[in-house]
Amino acid sequence: MPDDSDVKSKDLYEKVSEILNVKYLSDTTQELDEVNGILYGYSNRFFGVMTMNINDKIKNLIFLIDTGSPKTYITKEVLDSCLPNITNTYNPFSVILNKRHIAVNVSPVGSTFSDLNILGTDYMSVYRAKLDADFKQKILVLNLSLVIETKSNHSIFE
Repeated sequence: MPDDSDVKSKDLYEKVSEILNVKYLSDTTQELDEVNGILYGYSNRFFGVMTMNINDKIKNLIFLIDTGSPKTYITKEVLDSCLPNITNTYNPFSVILNKRHIAVNVSPVGSTFSDLNILGTDYMSVYRAKLDADFKQKILVLNLSLVIETKSNHSIFE
């Protein structure tokens, strides 16, 4: 399969991390709420900084915000940094992205974006995302709602 991605994992560690002022895959103690990001690469792809909490380990990650992907994916590298003993990467598992629960899959090996984390429409739909992108400034903000469960099992969005 030809590789038509203009952004690679090394870009997350180097150029994108530098522009966003966050070290990719670094530990943090504070979870983020909204997603701030940039338009990057030849194709002006949306990349945003998010925090992932899994087993009380919080990591700074950079996600490709992909409105064409129905699912959210993390890379095998990210999984290994948080849960090194997971061998079955075919089933989804639960994580917390920016204080919100989501079932994620591991990016399929050999796919175009296998070395990138993908924020899909599953997450954006559930949390009623509002994407504001400024192509002139090459920045973006993704605002998300928090879901609060009531005693009667109804969802309230803030």
